[in-house]
Amino acid sequence: MDEPLSFEIVTSRDGRKQAVNLKRLSQAHLSPALRASAGGTRVRARQAQKKRRLGLLAGGAVVTVMLVAGGVHWWQPTDRTGELPVMKR
Repeated sequence: MDEPLSFEIVTSRDGRKQAVNLKRLSQAHLSPALRASAGGTRVRARQAQKKRRLGLLAGGAVVTVMLVAGGVHWWQPTDRTGELPVMKR
């Protein structure tokens, strides 16, 4: 959404906080501080997305290495007679 807003927070009768006098701010009315914070939000979102991708990639690599290591550990070639290998415990 990344849309600059102006609002006031008041406490309602039941004790919950509520936003009132909600207004959309145009880009021309933004102060430099608000413009910088809006741009930082996008950067943080991109960094979080990149971090998730790296996490998924690392997880996939770990699973692949474990599958290969397990396959090498338990795989034994069959004899020429066609008998199945006996698994070690």
